[in-house]
Parts: sequence; structure tokens; C-alpha cells
Amino acid sequence: MSYKAEKTCKCIEDYTCMNSGNISTTILEFHKGREYQVDIYPLWYIVYQNGGWDDYIHLEEDQFNKYFKLID
Repeated sequence: MSYKAEKTCKCIEDYTCMNSGNISTTILEFHKGREYQVDIYPLWYIVYQNGGWDDYIHLEEDQFNKYFKLID
């Protein structure tokens, strides 16, 4: 899969989940109204909590659209 774009998104609904990173297993909290970095790929989105290397989640498009919206 090839990388498509790096954007900023806004959380539209609080979301708590396990991280997708490989270094540690932690719970990540995304808060309504806050902005986050997102990498967009053809089949999924990677949303970074704080721009770190291990604090991100993989979301499919329908899941992403439920909790986040892209900012132009």
C-alpha cells in the first residue's frame, strides 16, 4: 500500500482504544474538539495522538468517519 497524504483531523466524538504501536501496549484517549495528525492510506487512516512514534491507531474509513473529520 502506498502512502497518500498527511493531514490534520478533528475529533468529533471522544474515543478510547488500545494503541497500534509495537513498542508498548497502552490505552489512548482522543478528545472531542482536539486536533490530531492523520496519515491517509488507500485502506486505512493512522491517527497520532501526540505526533510520537508509538502513540497511534489504525482505523478503517467508516471507523475514522465516526470519530474524526479531516480539516482542509
